[in-house]
Amino acid sequence: MPIATTRTRLPRPSRPSRPSRPPRHPRAQHPLPLTQHRGLGRPLRRRPPRPLRPVVPPVPSRPSPPSSEARAEGNALIFRDLTVDTTTGQTSRDGRSLSLTDPQLQLLVSLLGSGRRVRSKADLVLALRGEQFVTSHFVNEADKRAVEGHIAGLRQTLGDDEASPKYIETVKGVGFRLAG
Repeated sequence: MPIATTRTRLPRPSRPSRPSRPPRHPRAQHPLPLTQHRGLGRPLRRRPPRPLRPVVPPVPSRPSPPSSEARAEGNALIFRDLTVDTTTGQTSRDGRSLSLTDPQLQLLVSLLGSGRRVRSKADLVLALRGEQFVTSHFVNEADKRAVEGHIAGLRQTLGDDEASPKYIETVKGVGFRLAG
């Protein structure tokens, strides 16, 4: 036997009553004449367009750093107080002649020719061999260590310090470049 269920409405919570307003007069509903109320009155005043401003503030220009590129004068490459004559192989620092081995001279000329661009150890090995950097040439670890030894000897001859380099800077895990 089915049980009959009845719905019972729960009483709504009482709301506070608002004070009632007196009814409006029909003419008081629109304080403006009908033409102006509907937007057909006086046209809106248009302002001149504002100039566009950039969203991102301009980046202040940095002063150019001192030139760290070697400059060429005739057959000589000059970097700071270091001068290398590429035809004769004469190297001087502060006017004093330096004696460099042939691999040290080749490495120095290669670094002076590339400026601040980092030269990898493999690239410098190929420069010592007189070859261009091509992926088909093989460079082993012994050749890379030999380049490190030549650079260490070159630094010693130039009076350069690895901790605060003046001429040759080491880029960890990559190679070498001129110090900036």
